[in-house]
Amino acid sequence: MLLKPPGTPPDARQELYNRTAFERAASLSLTALQGPPWVCSLERDRTAECVRRDLRSGVMTTASEHGRSESGTGDAGQGGDISVEAANGGSDTEAELPVVSVVFLAYNRRDELLYALDQMVGHSGYPAARLEVLVVDNASDDGTAGAVAERFPSVRLVRNERNLGAPGWNAGFALARGDYVLILDDDAYLRPGDLARVVRAAEAEQAGLVSFSVVSSSDEEHPLNVDWRTGLLSYWGCAALLSRHALQAVGGYDPNMFIWANEVDLTMRLLDHGFRHLHIPEIRAVHMKARIVEFEPRRYLVNARHHGYIAAKLMTPVDAAAVVLNIMQQAMVDAVLVNRVALGAVMEVLAGCRAGARRRTPVRPIVSGAYRRNFHPFAGPWPFTRSLRERLRSRRDKAAVEAQRSNRYTSYYSERARYYPTQRASLQL
Repeated sequence: MLLKPPGTPPDARQELYNRTAFERAASLSLTALQGPPWVCSLERDRTAECVRRDLRSGVMTTASEHGRSESGTGDAGQGGDISVEAANGGSDTEAELPVVSVVFLAYNRRDELLYALDQMVGHSGYPAARLEVLVVDNASDDGTAGAVAERFPSVRLVRNERNLGAPGWNAGFALARGDYVLILDDDAYLRPGDLARVVRAAEAEQAGLVSFSVVSSSDEEHPLNVDWRTGLLSYWGCAALLSRHALQAVGGYDPNMFIWANEVDLTMRLLDHGFRHLHIPEIRAVHMKARIVEFEPRRYLVNARHHGYIAAKLMTPVDAAAVVLNIMQQAMVDAVLVNRVALGAVMEVLAGCRAGARRRTPVRPIVSGAYRRNFHPFAGPWPFTRSLRERLRSRRDKAAVEAQRSNRYTSYYSERARYYPTQRASLQL
């Protein structure tokens, strides 16, 4: 049954860090799980054939995993068989496609999640025998976990004991058995056929990370990437594809960042490990969320803190100092021009910097320099500041002021087309 799309939900989520932290976050979420030890292992190569055999046979392990048998059989609400035909409306006619694990992170958006699950489980077009779906529930109190177990008994459900924010995804990463992992927010999904296209592109380009355009369900003609451009130095965290090898190399999301900017941290570490980031703008993930067009104080301040944290943790000392100074200067300008709350970002970025310095694991200088020179939140106000001549020409002309500012941003991105492509492109440093 095709579910009716729910209304627009309120907020979003994000990420994690190195292998030790990755395993620690997973074990925190999975303390109650019982089952064969290979399920939670990050070193899955030795069992890959076993996993593929299970998936080809159409048997998936499900729900809360408590008391789960190694064969994956059981009754409808606790484990058991999944029909290849019924699950995805197709047969295993594309055996050459790799196994994909779809990992949703959920928190109090039951209706949105059920609709997104219906899209991915029933209508993705990906061969069901090559697809597993997991939901990590971040301690929702709206009945999310129970609804998933009832409506989608084939989905593997992991219940976190508390809300871990974006790092809650790590528990799903630890259990994922696919060659690729599709990260989805609980209010996001891909359109039919797009998952296979993305996976084929990842295989062809040998990409460790694949990102897409993201559109709001309320306005699918306007990519949200236009409002907040991440380019190839980050991605929209509601929907992205990661290779298993990339996740094993970098671990996952940093557990010290609850929400926002997690994608920047993960992308920087992936590029540092030599993985390729492929962006496919013609693939449009649907996000059941309205556009963000107004200044949001909490988001602004948290991003400042986390950007300071990332700079101190990963960048060279010179680059980190420049970035922290640029963010502080931007906060002062925004406090005058946008909202005085922005001034609080000065203290937030310093607090993040202190926390990041205690966890220093610097990336290669070429990666650090690329972010310092080309990642727009690290640029400070000066590339976007109008000249004195422009200011004199546009006095009392609001339309001219907006045009000048728009031209500044356009010039910034066009000068960095390698990092902010408008067509399909990839980056490897």
